[in-house]
Amino acid sequence: MRTLALAAALLAVAIVDVRAEDDPEPPGNTGTRKLQGKWVSVRKIQKGKESDYVNESTYVFKGDKVDYAWKKQAYPMKVELDRKRPFALTLTKEKTTPKKYYYKIEKGELYLTLDRDNDPNAKPDFTVGTKSIIFIYKREK
Repeated sequence: MRTLALAAALLAVAIVDVRAEDDPEPPGNTGTRKLQGKWVSVRKIQKGKESDYVNESTYVFKGDKVDYAWKKQAYPMKVELDRKRPFALTLTKEKTTPKKYYYKIEKGELYLTLDRDNDPNAKPDFTVGTKSIIFIYKREK
């Protein structure tokens, strides 16, 4: 009886383990899950001053792809997360040089700013916007 109970328990654990592996991730970078969806601009910070930037641009993340729209122009890009820096990503438009960005999601808002620093240990500053403008987006529902 013990053997049967042990075998049943092991089988149950194996089934649960297989089901956990079936949890679908978006295609491409699995770390982009929190970025998925449409983000609409709401404001920006530049040289310490915050100003409105409502509906000026959008990002739509789908797997490892992103569609950026600004002034009625669409720019499809590929998104790649930096494996060494969890707060950095690279966006690449076709036939252009990839651009590195810092990002964070806080209180339902996406903060995005260019990474203009060649230092691989540099940390982002999302408060002042002196090196680069900080754009803030809200997820569209």
